[in-house]
Amino acid sequence: MPTAGRRDGTLLPLPARILRLANTLTLVRVPLAAALWLWPREPWFLVAVMAAAALSDVVDGALARRLDPSVRHDPHNPGAWLDPLCDKIFVASLVALVVVHHTPPLSLALLVLVREALLLPLVVAWALVWRPRGRRVDFRAVWAGKLTTVLQFAAVAAMLFAPAALNVVAPLAALFGALSVVLVARRALQATPSSA
Repeated sequence: MPTAGRRDGTLLPLPARILRLANTLTLVRVPLAAALWLWPREPWFLVAVMAAAALSDVVDGALARRLDPSVRHDPHNPGAWLDPLCDKIFVASLVALVVVHHTPPLSLALLVLVREALLLPLVVAWALVWRPRGRRVDFRAVWAGKLTTVLQFAAVAAMLFAPAALNVVAPLAALFGALSVVLVARRALQATPSSA
């Protein structure tokens, strides 16, 4: 029976296997983002899918922390940009679903997506301007971004179960979302052109 890893049947080194498993768990959040739409009007189903997404985030982070810091903190490791990208896909799908099927105040729902709205121009600038010039941008998550994701989940829970709490949680998600974009943008501006 062939072993998991290389085509010749040999195992990948342990760090590579850990990295592959962590990235696979990260990618699980993309089908979970689609699965949300199976029963969009069932709050407890949405909570269960949110919990599965949060668990995948915790476990992939725990696996990544087992890696050597030089691998873990390499901004060009696929997991460095894959994790925040999958988070954003999941959150955008979740908030869109809640807006469509549970009709929270639109202004508060939009506050929850401030980070995504502000980050989009930065990603476009990287793709169209910096990347062709050989500048690498570090898209790894920052502490404010992780906190924003937690607040976005809390905001969705408020939309479903405690609408009054949304008046507090949505502005906090917007505030920390904007701060996370500032931190990522500052890191991007400090990036040096790649020698590769």
